[in-house]
Amino acid sequence: MDFRKLKYFQAVVEAGSLHRASEKLRVAQPALSKSIKSLEEALGVRLLIRHSKGVEVTEEGASLHRHAAEILAAWKIAEADVKEHSLDLTGTVSLGAPPTLAQYVFGNICSEVAKAYPRLRLEFYEGVGHSLWEELHLDRLDIAVIGETEGSDRIIKELVTHENIFLLGPPGVKVSHPIERIETLADFPLIVTTRAPTGRSWFENISRHSGYSYDIKYRVESPQVAKDLVARGLGYAVLPHSGVFQELHDGSLPVSHIRPLKLPRAMASRKERYLHPSVAFVRNLLRAQLLRLDKEETSRSDWDRP
Repeated sequence: MDFRKLKYFQAVVEAGSLHRASEKLRVAQPALSKSIKSLEEALGVRLLIRHSKGVEVTEEGASLHRHAAEILAAWKIAEADVKEHSLDLTGTVSLGAPPTLAQYVFGNICSEVAKAYPRLRLEFYEGVGHSLWEELHLDRLDIAVIGETEGSDRIIKELVTHENIFLLGPPGVKVSHPIERIETLADFPLIVTTRAPTGRSWFENISRHSGYSYDIKYRVESPQVAKDLVARGLGYAVLPHSGVFQELHDGSLPVSHIRPLKLPRAMASRKERYLHPSVAFVRNLLRAQLLRLDKEETSRSDWDRP
């Protein structure tokens, strides 16, 4: 199979005419016509019907076009795999994660990549679920950590773990530990992190079925800002484990485990990049970091003691 001919055929079908495809590909129209004719002869079927306004796709042509994108994507992956396994991994991998998780995993991943494949470049993006999902679909990210698990025919997802949630309190206060009932949170002025000021935060999304209303006093983008407001005595922040990792270890602010709440952590990757060696390597590192976070959580049995 000549993959160039398949690429030309795909372009003609999507452009609707040989002329428009010729301009887009910057390939002479006679060369396109000859390529498609050769493809038709090889398959023994007619793929396109030419007319004055462009081309019409036959039933056989429509069938081939449905498979063309997957065939070409698979070839690109195979080509990259062969080339990169003969050398060190190179290129650029773009990774996105929520801000609280980013501060926990990005540095560790950089260290691992630097040791194993120093020629591999990384690009990081911090955002919340909806923005990360959009960046994936716009082909600006190779991998993202998302909390929601909605479907898409362009994205491959893997639910890795669920992250525990905590209430971070002002200095000197005493909060029941652990928090056994979510309705307890209705008694506190809350600080939540979100990058959608007019929408619900991730906390509101995962607690919306509780039937209780909460006093959301402040909505902020950065977990660092949330912690600053807590330190000033202005409220209580609801944050995942990765966002209170330091406080759990140094005791600088009181932290209480909210047992009824957990935040799903799923890895999502674009289908056409999923099996690319560089992306697969970084994805494996990310999975290990998420599972390490889960292991650290479950090992802290004191979280569940009053």
